[in-house]
Amino acid sequence: MVPYPVVCWGNQRSSQVQISRTTALNRDVVADFRIQSLPANSERLRSRYSILVQQHALSQEEYQYWELLRKNTENIGTLFDPLPAQLTGNIRCLNDEQELALGYIGVHSLEQKRIFISRQELPANINVLTGYESCVPVDTVFLYPRGIIPPPSPAEILQAAFGGSNYLPIDKYLSPELKLLGYTAKSRDCIDCRTRGTSVKPSFWP
Repeated sequence: MVPYPVVCWGNQRSSQVQISRTTALNRDVVADFRIQSLPANSERLRSRYSILVQQHALSQEEYQYWELLRKNTENIGTLFDPLPAQLTGNIRCLNDEQELALGYIGVHSLEQKRIFISRQELPANINVLTGYESCVPVDTVFLYPRGIIPPPSPAEILQAAFGGSNYLPIDKYLSPELKLLGYTAKSRDCIDCRTRGTSVKPSFWP
C-alpha cells in the first residue's frame, strides 16, 4: 500500500474583523478581548492549537473604515440589522474618478504573539472530536464477489474501485489462511490528511 502521512497541519486565515477602541478607557490598553471562539469538542483542540495574534494601532479614520466594514459584513441578515452603508476608504482609481475602489492604506505600529494551546491544558472530561468520525467503519473491496455472473476479474474490480483518485486502498484483507480476499478502503479525505492540510511541519511548530 502507498504510505500516507498520519500527521498533518492545517492553516487558515481569519476572515473576521476584530476591532476595539480605548478612547473611553482610562488606559490605552485592550484587555480580555476575545479573539477566537471554538466549540469545546473542536477537532482543532485534539492535539495542539496555535493562533498568531496581531494587534494594529489604528487611526480614528481607519478604525471607522474597519468598523463600517464589520457592520456591513457581519450584521446583515435579520430584520433588525442596519442597512449596509456606503464603504469608502482612502484608495482612489487614478484612471477613472467615478470608479469605486475599496480599501484603506494606513501606517501604524504592529505587535504580534503566537499562542499555543495543548490538549493537556483543557479539562480531561471534554470529548474532543477527531474530524474522522464519518470514516468508521472502513469499507472492503472483495476480489471475488459472490452472486455476480459472470464474475469480473480481480483486475476489473480494482480498476472500478481505485481507478479514480478519490477512493483509496488502506490494507490487505486476508482470510484465516492468509489468502488475499480484497482490500479495505475509504475515501481519500479519510485516508490522506493532506486533503485537510500539509504534511510539512511549520517552522513555528514545537
